[in-house]
Amino acid sequence: FGGIGLMSEADPIAFAVGQMIASLVATAVGYPFFTGLTMIGIRRAADQPATFNEMFNYFGMLVPLLLTGLLMMLMVYVGFFLLIIPGLYLSVAYMLALPLVAERGLTPWQALETSRKAISRHWFKVFGLLLVLSLLMLVSMIPLFIGLIWTGPLFVVSMGILYRTIFGVRPLGN
Repeated sequence: FGGIGLMSEADPIAFAVGQMIASLVATAVGYPFFTGLTMIGIRRAADQPATFNEMFNYFGMLVPLLLTGLLMMLMVYVGFFLLIIPGLYLSVAYMLALPLVAERGLTPWQALETSRKAISRHWFKVFGLLLVLSLLMLVSMIPLFIGLIWTGPLFVVSMGILYRTIFGVRPLGN
């Protein structure tokens, strides 16, 4: 890792720009991939077929997913900046916005508002579910991350069940 230190000392501005570009690329790849993973959970929760390749099906929706994710991050960061509680509320309330863009074709703002309004009715239950799942994931990481073999899919399918329960799932092809 000494090379990274030398790069940042030689030209700190170029290093910062490089890190920003790397972060943007990771974000651009992350949102469609995460959406695909979530959609696999949603499909499984609705007893619809889901394949491994579905994780990669949403790169064609890069722009709306990226806009949704960036808008969501901005709103959550502003919420955390104002006080921790609004940020926590929004981070839970917006959690189903990306699958709403993917499945329903909503605009970024429509997806954020639809997710917020739907989850707000059940916010404490959803927060409790996330807390329990997060603790399970944390504990499963202790033995060399081996437990993630079980808790990773559990988390994905739990998010699918949550989405199915709140919004329902449209049949494939619609």
